[in-house]
Amino acid sequence: MLIEDEELRSLYKIASEDHIAKLEQGLLDLEKNPEDQKKLEELLRCAHSLKGDSRMLGVKDAETLTHYLEDILSGVKQGKHQFSPTIFEALFMGLDTVKKIAHEAVTGEPANVSVFHVSAELMAVLSENENQQEPAVLPEITFVQDDQQDDLTALLALAQEQVEEKEVEVKKTKPIVTATETELKTEQLDTVRIELSKIDALLQYTGEIAVAQQRLSKQLELVRNLSQLWEELITDKGKQQELVLNRIGEILPKLQTNLDNDSSKLRVIADQLGQSIRELQLLPFSTIFNLFPRTVRDIVKSQNKEVNFTITGGENLVDRKVLEEIKAPITHLLRNAIDHGIETPEERIAMGKAPTGNISLEGKVQGNEIIIEVLDDGRGLDTENIGRVAVARGIVTPAELALMTKEEVQSLIFRPGFSTKTEVSEISGRGVGLDVVKDMIDRLQGQVRVESQIGIGSVFRLILRADRTITPILVIKSGGNFYGLPIDYVVTSLLLKPEEVVIVGDRPQIIWQGENLPVSFLADILQQHRNFRDKVYPCVIVQTNGSKHSLIVEAITDYQEVQLKGGNLIKAPQLLGTTLLSDGSICYMLNVLELFGGKKHYSFKESFTAQEKPPLQVLLVEDSLPIRTQLRRILEKDGYTVTVAVDGLDGLQKFQENRYDVIVSDVEMPNLNGMEMTQRIRSANTKVPIILVTTLAKSQDRERGLKAGANAYITKGDFDQSLLLDTIRRLVP
Repeated sequence: MLIEDEELRSLYKIASEDHIAKLEQGLLDLEKNPEDQKKLEELLRCAHSLKGDSRMLGVKDAETLTHYLEDILSGVKQGKHQFSPTIFEALFMGLDTVKKIAHEAVTGEPANVSVFHVSAELMAVLSENENQQEPAVLPEITFVQDDQQDDLTALLALAQEQVEEKEVEVKKTKPIVTATETELKTEQLDTVRIELSKIDALLQYTGEIAVAQQRLSKQLELVRNLSQLWEELITDKGKQQELVLNRIGEILPKLQTNLDNDSSKLRVIADQLGQSIRELQLLPFSTIFNLFPRTVRDIVKSQNKEVNFTITGGENLVDRKVLEEIKAPITHLLRNAIDHGIETPEERIAMGKAPTGNISLEGKVQGNEIIIEVLDDGRGLDTENIGRVAVARGIVTPAELALMTKEEVQSLIFRPGFSTKTEVSEISGRGVGLDVVKDMIDRLQGQVRVESQIGIGSVFRLILRADRTITPILVIKSGGNFYGLPIDYVVTSLLLKPEEVVIVGDRPQIIWQGENLPVSFLADILQQHRNFRDKVYPCVIVQTNGSKHSLIVEAITDYQEVQLKGGNLIKAPQLLGTTLLSDGSICYMLNVLELFGGKKHYSFKESFTAQEKPPLQVLLVEDSLPIRTQLRRILEKDGYTVTVAVDGLDGLQKFQENRYDVIVSDVEMPNLNGMEMTQRIRSANTKVPIILVTTLAKSQDRERGLKAGANAYITKGDFDQSLLLDTIRRLVP
C-alpha cells in the first residue's frame, strides 16, 4: 500500500530508512559481539520506534513484522534466547522484508513479499523456547495509549524538523553560559537539512557567476583596446578634440581600474560561494560504505568462505553525486574479491595462510582526487593465465602479448569479453567481466588501476576527480558550431598535412610517436559537411578506454572552464549537453565515449554509410503481472522495444510470428515453462540469445537452464536493473 498523504509519506521515508539502517548495522555488530547489551538496547529502541511509526501511518505489514523482530530481540535481552546463526538469519530476513514493505509504502512499487511466510518463520524462532509467550500481532491494549503518545511525539518532532528545514533565515541565539548547553545549541545551529534540489540550483548559479566573470574579463580587454586607441588618436587631433580626448583619457583609466577590481572581487566571491555550496552537499564515504558489510556477509556465507571485512576512511567527505555513482563499481569489485580473490579456508591453510581472508575498503581524498581502494589477501592475479585467456579469446595476439609489461597484462582483465563465467548469478561479475567496472568509471572520467602479486593479493584502485561542477574543456569547431572536448580525454593537439593520413584497408590512420592511430573526422561523425580552407588539418589526440584516436576538426579555438547544462541529448548520443563560452556563444559538449564507441574506429567509408540502428526487439515472457510490468519498464527505459507474453506457450507463439533480437523469460510458468520453451526454440536451430530470469538458484537449476540452451541464467534474489541490462549488452553487442 502507498501512504496517501505526501507529507506523511516523506516523513515516513526519512524515519524508516534511518531506523532500518541502524537495525541492519546493529545486527552486523551484534553478530561479531553478541554480548554487547548496549547495542542490543539500541536496536530494541529502533525496532519499537519503527513499529510505532508504521502503526500510525497504516503500514500494517511493517508493523506486524517489526513487532516480531522486537519480540526476538527482547527475548534475547531477557535470557529466553541466545543469539545463534539461525536467529541472525531470521532477523536479517525479517528486516529485509520490512525494508521492501516500507519502500512500497513510500513509492507504491510492489514489495512482492509474503508477509505470512515471513511471519511464520519469525514465529518459529520465538516458539523454539518453551517459556516464550505467544507473540501478539498487536501490542497489549494497556500500552497502546502510551505507545501512540510516544510515537506521536516523535513524528511531531520530525515534522517540526521538516518545517524548520524550509525556513530561509536562521537566527542566532544569545550565548549560553553552561558548556553542555552551549555545545548542544551550536550543534543545532550547525546541523541544517537542505533539499538537494536547492543545492543543485545554487551550484548552477555558481557556475553562471564563473561564466559571467569570464565575460567581464573579455569586456575588460575591450577597455584596454580603447585605451590604446586613445593614445594613438591624441597625437593626431586638434585642440578641441584634444580636450575631449583628454576627458576620455581620464575616464578610461578609472573605468579600467574599476573593472579590474570588480573582476577580482567577482572571482573571489564566485570561488568562495562555490566552495561553500560544494561543502553543503559533501557526505561521508560511510553513507554508502555502511551498505557493504551486509553485502559482504551474505556473499561470504553463500561461498562458504571466511572473511574479515574492514572499512577505513568512512569519515572523509566527498560529493554526494560521486557517492551515488560509485556504489555499483565498488559492489562489483567486492563481489569479485570474494568470488575470485579469497580462497576457501582449506585452500588458505594449505598455502600457509590464516583460514580467514581479509578484504578492506578504503576511501581517501587527496587534493582534487577521490581514491577508493578494494584490497584482498587472496590468490592474486595469475599473469600467465591472463595472457593465455586473452589470446584464446582474441583480445590480443601472441605478438602483442609478448611486448606487454606485467602491469599491461594484468590490465587485460578490464577488456570486454575477458570474463570466463558462463552463468550469471548475484555473485561476482554477474556473468560479465570487469570491463563493466571500467566502463562505469570511464563515464565518470576516472581511472581504474590494479596491482597484484600471485599468492599475496590484489589492490583495485578507483580514481575520480573530486570537483566536477566546473569542467575544463578544449574548444573546437566543426560545421560552424563550437564543441567542447573534456581536457581529461585530451592527450595533445597538432596540425596534420593531408599526406600524413594513410589508408590501411578502409581505415585512415596516422603515425604518432611510433603508434598507428585511427583517424576520424568530427564532421563525418556528426554528419556535417567538411570545411577545410587551409592545407593542414587541426587534429586532437584523444585517449579513451586505453586507446588513442586522432580526431580531425575544423579549428581548435580555446581552452576554457565551463559548466555543463542539460542532460544527454537522446537524438544525438555524441553530445552530453550544452554550455556557454565566455563570449556568450553556445558550445556543445562532446560525449567522447560515444564518439568512438569505446571499441569501434570510424573510417571514411563508415562515415558516409553509417545509419542509425533501429531499437533492439525484446520478447519478454513472464506470467507475473507486477514483475512483467517492472521488467518491461526497465527495458523500455533503456531504449528497447518490448513485446510481452504471459507464459511459455504464448512466448513460443509470438517467437514464431516475429523476429526478436533477444528473449528474456521466467522459468516457472503455466502451460509451458521457460526451460521447455527454450528447448523448443533451440530445436528450430535458432541462435537468438535467451536469458532466463528466475528464483530457482540451485546449481542444478542453472545447469538445467544452460543445458536447455539458455545463454544466461539470472537468479532474481535482490534484483536490480543493471543485472539484466549488462547481460543483454554482452549478448547483443
